[in-house]
Amino acid sequence: MTPFGSHMALFMITITIILLCIGSIFIRFGFHQELVRDKTNGVRIVIALMFQYLVGDPIKFAIIAWDRTIWPRDHYVPPMDKKGEEYDMDDFLVQKLERQKRNLMITSHYRHEKLNEMYKEISRDLWLFGRYYFWLMLAILATWEPRAYRSSDMIKKLLLFNHTEYYGLQEVVHINQLFDYIEINLINTFDTDSAPGTTFTSPPWVHAQQWVMLGVIRVRQLRRSKRKIGWGSPDYTEESYLPGWQTPYRVVPYEDMHWRVTRPWVPMEWEAIDNLLVNFYHIGYFDYYPELKGYSTLLSRSKTSTKMVLDFLTEQHWLTRNTSAIFIDFTMYNMDMNMFSVITLRLEQLPFGSVLPYVNVDGCVLLRDFDHLKWNDLLVYLVYMFVLVQFGKATVNKVWYDSRTLKNVWNIMDLLIFGLNAVVLWLMFFRASLVRSMLKNVSVFGNMDFVDFRRGSRLQGLIHIVIGILICLTTLRLWRILQFANVFHLFNQTLRMAWQPVVSMAMIICIFLIGFCMMMVIINGNNSIFFNRFFQSVITCMCFSFGFSSHIHPSEMFHGGRAIGFILYAILGFFICTVLINVFVAMINNYFTVAKERRDSEEVAHLDFFQFLRVEYPRLFDFYWQLPCFRRGYKRHGRTVGQNVSLATAYVERKNSFLMRRKTIKIVDESKEETKFQMRGEQLLLVAEHMETQMELLTLRLFGDAPEERRPRRKWGLFSRED
Repeated sequence: MTPFGSHMALFMITITIILLCIGSIFIRFGFHQELVRDKTNGVRIVIALMFQYLVGDPIKFAIIAWDRTIWPRDHYVPPMDKKGEEYDMDDFLVQKLERQKRNLMITSHYRHEKLNEMYKEISRDLWLFGRYYFWLMLAILATWEPRAYRSSDMIKKLLLFNHTEYYGLQEVVHINQLFDYIEINLINTFDTDSAPGTTFTSPPWVHAQQWVMLGVIRVRQLRRSKRKIGWGSPDYTEESYLPGWQTPYRVVPYEDMHWRVTRPWVPMEWEAIDNLLVNFYHIGYFDYYPELKGYSTLLSRSKTSTKMVLDFLTEQHWLTRNTSAIFIDFTMYNMDMNMFSVITLRLEQLPFGSVLPYVNVDGCVLLRDFDHLKWNDLLVYLVYMFVLVQFGKATVNKVWYDSRTLKNVWNIMDLLIFGLNAVVLWLMFFRASLVRSMLKNVSVFGNMDFVDFRRGSRLQGLIHIVIGILICLTTLRLWRILQFANVFHLFNQTLRMAWQPVVSMAMIICIFLIGFCMMMVIINGNNSIFFNRFFQSVITCMCFSFGFSSHIHPSEMFHGGRAIGFILYAILGFFICTVLINVFVAMINNYFTVAKERRDSEEVAHLDFFQFLRVEYPRLFDFYWQLPCFRRGYKRHGRTVGQNVSLATAYVERKNSFLMRRKTIKIVDESKEETKFQMRGEQLLLVAEHMETQMELLTLRLFGDAPEERRPRRKWGLFSRED
């Protein structure tokens, strides 16, 4: 059996085993099954194949390598095949004609070895990285949820503004109104008596029946240890109290049985995973509020129990003047859209006696089971996984066999891209397992406990950040592939020449902008929301400098007086926008002009990337040119060949005479003309050699004899000539 036949037999045996396994799976679970079962079985098969490719094969080859190392075998030398096909002079001339036909496109410009190696590497990167980039974009589009914004915006408006029977959080002007708002808008809107509920025994929302609440509502407050506000960060108390904020604290009998009574006066307890996922600060209008501090209470599901809890907190003065901020956290779930809405209502109590409301709704899809995916999305994910494995294998092999490639920035970027892909996949699986465990807690404990789905939403935000970094690095990696274009070469030369003065000018602009923004905060910060904080002032000034000035009015700068406001507006509108930024752009433009002049003076005619591809992959281009959409045939238009030739000749003559009448002066580049003349001469020599070989083949086939100087003595073998 020939080597090809043995490989084909091994391939057919492997395919047969795989088909038998797939058939046994379908027979075991039945042929007539739902599409959900088909998707699940398909995903299991792909996971098994990926496990074999990523884990099983390395283990197998490690065992084989260990075996060959301990018990080495004799080196096998395959015998020469003496029955191989022999070639005569006719076959030799045919092969020579094919070779010369391909050489007709190769001139001296194609013999630049360094340039050819660079183009070859770019073509490999274009095929490998281009596929990965394409499927990465499709996978990101498949995970995109355009409905999340609409649902979050709808819930935010329903909770913040007034309606027919319910009033919004925006109408709460004093902290004593908070419990009334909770009872009317958060408890009465989830009426367990008017609706049967769902499989989670969760009542639907009055405003939208598709939404149900998971768990109960948690109310958390942050208390200042002192009412005095100084220059430093506020100190939030973490001591334990008795009801009514009485001290000293002592353990109440049967505290575990009456946890709802004692819990609002004891600091919250957090798990280890909360220190990792929800350890952040809320950015308020007045201050920054930590998440892992404060005192909390859980409301009940029924109206009666909740009213008792609220009345008890009111009687014991749970909310006092020391209360800095109140947070109301709960989660709603829409089964139709498979979307979670993690909601946080914030009420800041200012030292002036008033309150500032804020509603944050984070809508996200935390569960993406393969059973609920569309077929096209599932196909995109599977192809993306295969392409990612190929990209990672090529990247790791390049570094594994040649460690010097780590000195190249592009190879380091490839490793970072592959590592970020692995991090994103791990975060997605971790988020899915975490959300499933939280849903299990909801089903076990019912709806009598608070389940913090902000862990999943925070993981979702982290996934979005990592995906954003991944897209940035992937897009920057395309710069390496586009190096064949002269424009990108010119950009590289410009950046290489101008980076030092550009960085110096950027530092000058940043220093001046920081000082100006600090001055705007001092003068107008107490009277304008746009300059209330330093980073907000920086963002406002940068937007105004680049033309995004529709959201700010010049009157916002005149709170320190007309004269000072006019000076500030002149500095921002003229000096920063016109002078500094234009100087920065003009500096880059000057270096770009210098780099272009240097390139034009040193320009050498060489082969471009598309000419290289035309020679390197001729069969692919021939295939495309044979397609009906690219095929150019001869069209008679009802005339003979002689008439068409005469018409074409007359058109060329009329065109030449028209150009002569215009007396246009065309500047001819002598170097380019000399290069074209040399290329035409080389092509003529190649054509002459090709025609000579054709004449030899024609003579051999007509007269059965070849010229003496090219006639072999015996038959030609495949690699050597026998005597």
